[in-house]
Amino acid sequence: MKNKKWNRWLCAAFVSTCVLVSMTACGKKEETKTETKAVVVETKSKETEAQEELEMHGVIKEYTGGKMTITTEDNKELSFTLTNATIECKNGIVSGDEVTIIYTGAINGTDTSKAVVMRIVDKGEKAELKEQNVSGTVAAVAMNTLTIKDNDGRTLSFMTTGAEAHYKNGIQAGNWVTIVYKGEIQGDNAQNVKVISITDDAPNVEEAKNQVTINDADKTVYATTTVHVRDNYSTDANSLGLLNTGDGVHETGESSNGWARVDYNGQTGYVYETYLTTDAPQPETQAPETQAPETQAPEPQPQPETQPAPDEPVANPDTFGGEELQMTGILKEATMHIITITSDEDGQDYTFNISDAEVHLSDGLAVGQSLVIKYQGTASSDATTCSVLNVDGSAMNENNEAPLTMTGRVIATSMNCVTIGTSDGAEVSFDIEDAQINCADGLQTDDNVTISYTENGDSNIHYALSVDDAQ
Repeated sequence: MKNKKWNRWLCAAFVSTCVLVSMTACGKKEETKTETKAVVVETKSKETEAQEELEMHGVIKEYTGGKMTITTEDNKELSFTLTNATIECKNGIVSGDEVTIIYTGAINGTDTSKAVVMRIVDKGEKAELKEQNVSGTVAAVAMNTLTIKDNDGRTLSFMTTGAEAHYKNGIQAGNWVTIVYKGEIQGDNAQNVKVISITDDAPNVEEAKNQVTINDADKTVYATTTVHVRDNYSTDANSLGLLNTGDGVHETGESSNGWARVDYNGQTGYVYETYLTTDAPQPETQAPETQAPETQAPEPQPQPETQPAPDEPVANPDTFGGEELQMTGILKEATMHIITITSDEDGQDYTFNISDAEVHLSDGLAVGQSLVIKYQGTASSDATTCSVLNVDGSAMNENNEAPLTMTGRVIATSMNCVTIGTSDGAEVSFDIEDAQINCADGLQTDDNVTISYTENGDSNIHYALSVDDAQ
């Protein structure tokens, strides 16, 4: 009996021991499995953090709206968003410049949506971009842009920030100019070249005039404002007379550079197309006559001599005689041949028509630069009360490190740059690495900002000093 009890006790002990061993083994297996999973997750995380940086070489085609397009060595066109990129190119972002794009992620064919650009640098040993030039007639001028029409019929708009400009014949539509620039014009897109200088007094201008082709035309056109009829297709040619607003004239020829040939009182004349339209003026409607009681007519009073409206390019230095006066001030606004400056002397704003003035500038028509105006007559807010003889900003700004200003809408930002769009259609980029950002909500796309900056002579990316919310 005792033996039976003893045997039962030994069996029970053996079974309990087996169960305990089995449970311990299962616990160890589950723990090992958990530890293995943790190691795998950690390994994947490290691989994600340390993505390989890759390179893509190419030539810049254009940069607009925060996207840069390059043509690769195998002739593909790839477009990249630069939000996470640092731009380190000596010339800035100039079309025709060779660059290397350093990125992570993947490029599949021409699909760059999975690529993240980290840096853009010059490719290899950097060669200087060569200077080139193009000549044409002025179609439009604004604070940050100059638009010309060349003999090939192209309409080219250039960003003129930081460019030296010398207009011997004034700033007006139809004036022939030569633009010296670095980079490559892409078809009719000149936005991403770096403009060095603008002048209407260069041998290239005369060469371009000699290459004009005029095609026959047969239509009636009407003057949109008071304008000279010239004896040749140039603003410095002799005037045969004036067309007043609404005057009709027979157009006999048209050129690709903007000048129209007309029959003016039996003479061959030329008028720039900006001042002509095929739309006939609407006849004035007369109010029905009403019978008024007889009253004694007042004595006629002498009327002051009327001057052309500010948008009429017929200003003449001889209109106002007398003493030559001078005013120094800061450029506030510019549209074509009308500029407004804030006088250094009294802080008031004065407006001038510079269509017939010799103009010399060192920073294009950038707001904030100092100008010296020489004129005859009376300076006022009305551009018709004086004739401007000379506008000079070159000597004032050559060694002046005072900042310029530009206002516009934020189009794009990268790690060290911001690009804004201005009211005159320019897209201008600034290096903000050392700038003070004073915007209430930080630097956000679509915000209107005012940037205080200094011009960068080597690049089309300028140095921002501060960025503020626009007032």
